[in-house]
Amino acid sequence: MDKETVIGGAIVYMVESSLGTSPLIIPQGPVLPWHNLVLAGEAWDILFKELNVLARQFRSAVLRVEPAVSVDMMTKFFPTAKRAPIDLVPAPSLLITINRPDKDILADMKPKGRYNIKQAAKHGVETVWEISTVFLEESYKLFNLTCLRHRFTGESFDFFVNLVEHLRTKNMLRIYLTRYRGVVTSTAIIILYGQTATYLYGGSLPFFPQTMSSYDLHWTAMKEARLAGCRFYDFYGIAPENQPFHPYAKFTNFKKKFGGHPTIHAGAYDIIFYQQLSALWLKQMDAMAVN
Repeated sequence: MDKETVIGGAIVYMVESSLGTSPLIIPQGPVLPWHNLVLAGEAWDILFKELNVLARQFRSAVLRVEPAVSVDMMTKFFPTAKRAPIDLVPAPSLLITINRPDKDILADMKPKGRYNIKQAAKHGVETVWEISTVFLEESYKLFNLTCLRHRFTGESFDFFVNLVEHLRTKNMLRIYLTRYRGVVTSTAIIILYGQTATYLYGGSLPFFPQTMSSYDLHWTAMKEARLAGCRFYDFYGIAPENQPFHPYAKFTNFKKKFGGHPTIHAGAYDIIFYQQLSALWLKQMDAMAVN
């Protein structure tokens, strides 16, 4: 194996619990060369050795993984893993294929989506992106306001500072702002990784609804992600079918106006490091999931 070539990896989180143990969590990972299971297995063996070191260091009883693969692939690759009681990332998500002409993307949108994009242009809405302190501060104001308006629990400003700091040098992040007559009306933080641009965080001003600024923002972000080499635009979480009271139902209709198709992966699975300690932790997590 070429030691100079990156073939896989994972961002590992540790979550403190009242039991004094920190489970290891890998949302949307590990990232492995799934097209080549032999190579993926070699990469996982190396990664798992390091995860075992972390498990001993932080007394972690459980490793929770959630790679973007099918159930069949998940059970084949991690045969001893058990289905977790709760998932780490939203499911389903809405995926739009963007490596094609504008007319084809627009044709797959709902009529109201195409109309609203035209309305934004008619009102002179401007969408720009930049990775700067000013843009981050403006974006966070709208994000926080939107969380309060819809009664969501948002991330802290320090979280976004760290996110930008780690991804800006790798050209993996863009902060979009939309302006109408000088007023910032919508925002989005887009993550670019591999062939996918993901709409991770966003917000909007509850004024000037006639401008349809959020439509211009995402249409612009899609086209620019395509120029950056992306094949897909991931709108991230949407409400499952026939769940009108799901927390994501409020913005699912907006996202679906852009077309695309829902995607569902295998979900989260648990790999056990220490059986007895993991039983206590999983029991606690099950109780939290029910409540």
